[in-house]
Amino acid sequence: MKRGRIIYLLAVVLLASLAWRATATAQVAAPAPVRMPPASVAVCHLADVFTNCKRTKAEKTILEQRQAALANEEKQRRKALEALSAALEALKVGSPEYERKLAEAERVAVELQVWGKTQENVLRRRYDRVMADIYDTILSAIERIALQRGCQLVLYRDDVSLASGNTELLLAKIAQRKVLYHDPRLDVTADVLREVDRVFQQGR
Repeated sequence: MKRGRIIYLLAVVLLASLAWRATATAQVAAPAPVRMPPASVAVCHLADVFTNCKRTKAEKTILEQRQAALANEEKQRRKALEALSAALEALKVGSPEYERKLAEAERVAVELQVWGKTQENVLRRRYDRVMADIYDTILSAIERIALQRGCQLVLYRDDVSLASGNTELLLAKIAQRKVLYHDPRLDVTADVLREVDRVFQQGR
């Protein structure tokens, strides 16, 4: 009887020791939760900065000038093609001169089409490159303004018109809203716009 009691006590002590070690190991393995300080938040109307910054306006002027020059050149090319077409009408179909003019008109027509497509691609590539560069400039400006204000987070503010013709469109527009309410003092749009313009003027 005494021997059985001793074995029982040893088993209890062993189980208690194992339980204590498991608890100690779990406590060591589980890191203490990190307490983050309250985040300071700001909002920025990115579309407003994009539309109203001086770089965008300058690029818009350049684009319009280039489009006007291309339109004028296209007009001249079309006049040349029309002149060839008019010359064809005065020639006898099947004659050597007619065939020569026809081949020239076909060549000019193909060149006009290829030229137009090429110029369109050139403009689009430049536009995409410029827009990406402006976007990067705005993001950098937002970062600098956020650091100056001590902000850890800047949210995209937009103005979504809820005018719609059906419920599905209305719900879709509601879902587009990224900021439902903000104190006007949190809006850094004007500061970001000034910073973007400053960088643009400095780089000219």
